[in-house]
Parts: sequence; C-alpha cells; structure tokens
Amino acid sequence: RPGRAGKAWRNRIRSRTVRKSNRKFRLKRRDGAYTVITPIGACQTYTPEQAWEIIEPVQVAVQRLLDGTADAGDYKRVGCAFNVAAVRAAQIDGNEPALCIFEAARHAMEHAEQIEQKHGKHGLTGIGREAVREAMEVYEMLIRESSPRQMYDAERELERQLSRKPHPEKETA
Repeated sequence: RPGRAGKAWRNRIRSRTVRKSNRKFRLKRRDGAYTVITPIGACQTYTPEQAWEIIEPVQVAVQRLLDGTADAGDYKRVGCAFNVAAVRAAQIDGNEPALCIFEAARHAMEHAEQIEQKHGKHGLTGIGREAVREAMEVYEMLIRESSPRQMYDAERELERQLSRKPHPEKETA
C-alpha cells in the first residue's frame, strides 16, 4: 500500500530528527559511549572528572609535541582543541589576553607544521614551546569554567567560520 510506505518513511525521518536534536545533550566518554546530559546539566560547568576526560588527551598530545615525538594525530588534536578554545575565549567579553595567547599558539603550530615538512617530525622552537604551554593552561581553565553547552556552541561556531572561509580558486590552464 502506498500510504504505509509513506508513513514508514516519515517515521524514519522523525527518528533521525530526534537523534540529531538530542546529540547536543550527550557527552562522549573515553570508551566511545555517550552519557546523557540533562538540559540543566548542560548549563552547569563540567565536573572535575568530566573536565579531566576532555583535558587529558590534549595534555598528552601537547607533551608529545613538546618532546618532539608527536605524530599527525597529536598535532591535529592540539590544533582542534586550541581552535575551539579560541572561539570560546572570543565569546567571553574582555578576554583579549587569552585571544593573544591562542594567536601566538596558532603561529607556533604553523611553525611546527613547517618543521614537520622539512624534517619529518613536528617540533617547536623556544618561543613556540612557551606559547603552546601558555595556551594549554588557558585551555584547561576554559574547559573547567565552561559548560558543555558553551563548548558545544563554540564548536558549532568554529564549524560555521570554517564553512564561510573562502576556498582558493583553481587555476585554469
């Protein structure tokens, strides 16, 4: 029957919509499972355990970057974390010093990428090492003082900014 097929399709669409709308109220744990966060819980700051689950992988990646043993995954993890934190810092009024710290860390990460292209390993120079350490301290403070909802909004804003960024035009022959 045509009516039943339409209903099944409509129900499938509804179930996807519900799953998408609930995604923002979940917290991904280290084992990959999601725990449901209540709407009130999404507006409260992270518990120390939740904050540590978010901070620890980034801290390990930063340490590897400082030691010179980082791979591309560590580089990407640190870069993504600092980008989201920079967006979150920009959302807080009067937080220009944090933005300057993340800007210095961005330059250090770009320099680390140049070193990787020349020598095959991500590395940091003296000024870059200090900038990444400072950025990690600010990142930890932002995670501990922000709510899951605020960090979710910062991630979405970063995605919007990246999607609006103009793509370089291909050269024609």
